[in-house]
Amino acid sequence: MSKTLIEKVRQAGIVGLGGGGFPTYAKWQNGAEVVIANGAECEPLLVKDRYLMENYPDVIVEGVKSAMDATGAKRGYIAMKDKYKSAITAIEKHTKRGSIEVVRLPDFYPVGDEYFLVDKIIGKRVPPLGYPTEIGVVVNNVETLYFAQNAVNGEPFTHKFISVLGLVKRPGVYKVPIGALIRDILIASGVKESSYRLFMDGLMMGSDCTGDCVVEKTTSALFVLPLETAHKVNPSIPIEVLRRRAVSACENCRMCTDLCPRYLLGYPIEPHRIIRAFSYNLSGDVYDSAIRMAYNCSECGICELYACPMNLSPRQLNRYIKSAYKMKGRPAAIEERREYMTERAVPLGRLIER
Repeated sequence: MSKTLIEKVRQAGIVGLGGGGFPTYAKWQNGAEVVIANGAECEPLLVKDRYLMENYPDVIVEGVKSAMDATGAKRGYIAMKDKYKSAITAIEKHTKRGSIEVVRLPDFYPVGDEYFLVDKIIGKRVPPLGYPTEIGVVVNNVETLYFAQNAVNGEPFTHKFISVLGLVKRPGVYKVPIGALIRDILIASGVKESSYRLFMDGLMMGSDCTGDCVVEKTTSALFVLPLETAHKVNPSIPIEVLRRRAVSACENCRMCTDLCPRYLLGYPIEPHRIIRAFSYNLSGDVYDSAIRMAYNCSECGICELYACPMNLSPRQLNRYIKSAYKMKGRPAAIEERREYMTERAVPLGRLIER
């Protein structure tokens, strides 16, 4: 384990740039057996990570090597979608005859979830509510590794890459200063309309923003959406309205559960049971079980934006539960992977159509 590498990354302020924001040095300092570079970019329409792998493959591969040196890992993987042909070619030129392997992933959402990646690549599952480091795995986004390697080489961390998409004349990947105003990025990319809604990061897991917002370390994308369709993206519903809607409309069809990525991996979460328990104010063991299950929600949005035929919002309920209620006891034990896990994965193209 190289303390020098870890200290350089710490001093540069490198954090998880895939959205988590967890300090990179803290992941590295406890050691690991495996390092996984996450280039899957599971959010629909984002292209930032693919751009980096196509244009800076040498830096990313060196970043993986630095992570392996820092953690003492013997194996390294760079995971990306199989459809990223040019990125695969670029990366593989720098990984021949080495201890780093390219892993090709299917094109479904959320293929970049680190729980899925760890299971797919090394055949182990992260403990419920746990972290990959608990089983000897460090997962870093490829942009994180790009800037971590720059930090190792003595370069300051002052800029980052973001995808700019939607109603703009010049969509693409921009390298922008951390702290830059969103308004300035809109000017640079050329907004087409006078009225629009701004959405930061992914359409599935991101949030609203305004021109006065700034680019943070974890910012990955800026979407400029037309007002007539923007209301469909990640809607915010008061919890009492959500409860009343569930009482009147939930069919108990289980679609939210049957398509839940964490449920399919065998984690103890069943969104249809959670939403029923809170809609009808159930108590006792059913209530406590619902709270424990909600804590396993990754908030990917499949349940509310794709699965539910009644447009209910199990994710928002789970988010509310995690903020308002303390889980009693330990999380339920992990179960066997569902035998139809692959067949029920949501294709990214189909999700974009929705």
